[in-house]
Amino acid sequence: MDVATDAAIGLLQRAGMVVRIDSVDELVLDGIPVEMKARMRPTPSDLRRELSRWRKRASAGKLAYVVPRATASLVSVAMEEPTVILIGVDDATLVNDGTVFRFQGSLVAQPGAAPARVAWGRFALIRSLLRTPEPRTQRQLAGESGITQAAVSKGLREIGDVADAARQGVRPAAEQLWSRFLDEYPGARGIRSHWYSLDPPVRQAEAVQRAFPGVLVSGDTGADRIAPWRVVTGARVYSRIGLDLASLGFAEAASDDATLTLVVPADPTIWSTAAAWAEHRRVPDGTADPLIVAHDVMNSGGSDVADAVDRIRGQLFEAWSR
Repeated sequence: MDVATDAAIGLLQRAGMVVRIDSVDELVLDGIPVEMKARMRPTPSDLRRELSRWRKRASAGKLAYVVPRATASLVSVAMEEPTVILIGVDDATLVNDGTVFRFQGSLVAQPGAAPARVAWGRFALIRSLLRTPEPRTQRQLAGESGITQAAVSKGLREIGDVADAARQGVRPAAEQLWSRFLDEYPGARGIRSHWYSLDPPVRQAEAVQRAFPGVLVSGDTGADRIAPWRVVTGARVYSRIGLDLASLGFAEAASDDATLTLVVPADPTIWSTAAAWAEHRRVPDGTADPLIVAHDVMNSGGSDVADAVDRIRGQLFEAWSR
């Protein structure tokens, strides 16, 4: 539900609040910790139950409830509960501290259907299978993918015979998995923030990594590290937590004006697969794995996207001979 979450943050900022992203579902609003939950068609009873569960685990702060539309019944509950922040992204409505704010214009182009639960482990397993044609045990694949052996076993069954063939080093099977990943992976989702700097994008990403160890580079800047060819027009980095890049000289920007996008991903496997590829010197340290990079490049726009992705593909399959 990344689109709704980003739109909700945009509405909070339009209301004049200072937003700091701590994780994919934790914010700090004007110094107050906030847990964020996105729901598609909740009833007032759903909101009250969610609030009750939140109170049992939270000692302070607020619960932000993100919904497509702030219905009158949901607004009524939020008005009664000062610890609830209700955010309707399609009707641009915010309820906070007993006040209803209604902004002109929807924050999202179209209301989307409820996204299916993403099998992050299965997508990570595909990326691990493509790292090398050398046979590996399920235990090794689990370590590279950041999932359990049981999840690997289940994932191999779901992927089917093509996974077994790839484990045996069959290149056509690996190429089929490459195409399957790029077609089916929904992106890392999570929360995005957008930043602007006058420095070249490559230097922007490097500056963020120097200041915040553990950040991964992807998109154009990641492609430039793996298979330099495309003109780098923007930077994309992944972080486990939200970062205030103003301390590095960046300015917050609208998505269309941004030169760097910071993503706190919902996909928890990105760091595991990146570490495996870097450990075996298939990508530079601090770079997302080639399939994540290729997917981000493919969705970045531009006339040369297909060629850029094909360059990454060629680099990846240099290790596959049959």
